[in-house]
Amino acid sequence: MSNSGMPGLRRGFQLMEWLADSPEGLSFTEISGKFDNLSPATLSRLLKTLLEEQLISQNSTQKYVCGARFVTLARRALGAESRAEIVKPVLRELAQDTGESAAYFEQINDSHVLVAKHEMPNSFHYQSSGFVFPDQPTDPVRWACEGDAADFPEFLRQKVGSQAVVAVHDHCAAMAKFIRFDVIRIVAPVRWCGGNQVRSSLGITAIKQDWSEAELQRMCERVSEAVATLGGVGR
Repeated sequence: MSNSGMPGLRRGFQLMEWLADSPEGLSFTEISGKFDNLSPATLSRLLKTLLEEQLISQNSTQKYVCGARFVTLARRALGAESRAEIVKPVLRELAQDTGESAAYFEQINDSHVLVAKHEMPNSFHYQSSGFVFPDQPTDPVRWACEGDAADFPEFLRQKVGSQAVVAVHDHCAAMAKFIRFDVIRIVAPVRWCGGNQVRSSLGITAIKQDWSEAELQRMCERVSEAVATLGGVGR
């Protein structure tokens, strides 16, 4: 297409459309080939700006893909039937039942995003919805999003070893001494029905409690039950 003299904003929109149609991503060379008469320096500046704004990101092969912020904005535009709206009552019930803050996360490209939450006054407080987690290999949110629900416990043992896992029950795992505080995060994979391949997880995070093994198992069971209400575990 001819786009000489195309303003930067229009170039950005055009690029986002191309990336939305290219789930495997596009390389710098591939993008450059789509723009006519656009210098490498100008394209580099455009990509740098979009990366800084998290409207695009780079996957594990260093190709450019739609970023977490772009996907979050698109999700907002979907309205009340979005996944975030569906999980909110589930999070509220889970938090009120356990007394601990609950949250739902999604994997977007190579990032993990806090999509929705319900916090309890005396429990852990999350970042704002839309927060993009830094890549933390030991984060249970990452394990849950990347692991398959059917063999989640075994997946955990392969990833982190038995020492890091406090308890495993069905599709859940709990880990202590996480991030900067002594907290326990209990998460379970969510696999949405209807062929939706989004990788996501749901669970609770508590400031470390002196829970007995039985109490910890009860919390794991409650998270499993919450995920099951979405009808997506293992689907």
